Amino acid sequence: MMLALGITFVGWVILVSLNPAKNIAVSYFACFLLCGGAMTPTVIFHSWHTSNTPTENGRIYVLSFMTGAANAGGIIASLVFRKQDAPRYIPFIATAAAFEAAGIVLVMGLRTWMVWDNRRKDRIMGRKLVSKDVSLADIKDGTNDIQWRWFV
Repeated sequence: MMLALGITFVGWVILVSLNPAKNIAVSYFACFLLCGGAMTPTVIFHSWHTSNTPTENGRIYVLSFMTGAANAGGIIASLVFRKQDAPRYIPFIATAAAFEAAGIVLVMGLRTWMVWDNRRKDRIMGRKLVSKDVSLADIKDGTNDIQWRWFV
């Protein structure tokens, strides 16, 4: 997911760094990066957070919230993609790049914490488990259960 976000981030940085009218080929390449990186994180992200939610009810609530939050990006885009910024739309592109960078940092931080928590629980139990080793039927205390392992 970080790689896909990074690909999109590079596309935004290229577009904000040059004049697309004067660098058509490079701008076109940047648009390919935007499209290539933008579609992948949605699928991976939904798989990741649903795999890290221990209950069926929790999954539907988290999935609904995350889908709505992701679609709220259109609201932000409508506020920063303004006619007066044409033809380069620097505020929009810079905002989009900033959100990609924030996404990379958040995903990296969350993954780091999940790996740390899995190792902590392994030390307490005295054996190594991975998420596929744990039956959800055995989980009594949600993510706080000593058997719970994050899917990283």
